[in-house]
Amino acid sequence: MAVCPFFSFKKLGGPINKLIGGWHYGSNLTEFNNNLAAGMSLKDAALNTKTGGYAQHFLGFNDARVINGAPDPTTGRYPGVEIEFTR
Repeated sequence: MAVCPFFSFKKLGGPINKLIGGWHYGSNLTEFNNNLAAGMSLKDAALNTKTGGYAQHFLGFNDARVINGAPDPTTGRYPGVEIEFTR
């Protein structure tokens, strides 16, 4: 049985309307960049990360957008990015 990492937030008072992920290193950023390199859109690249999977499964979020960050012009990879997940 999967445990919802957002359960305690839901108990604090009302629904969660958005989730913002700040990725400046680590597996989410690596996975996001690899997804982009494989030809995914920004939205799909974000949704196909571990955090994106949690956002979809536990919160019903199916949209994602970059709210801060830009790809390195020479490599095309994001050195850091902030993603907003919503319904």
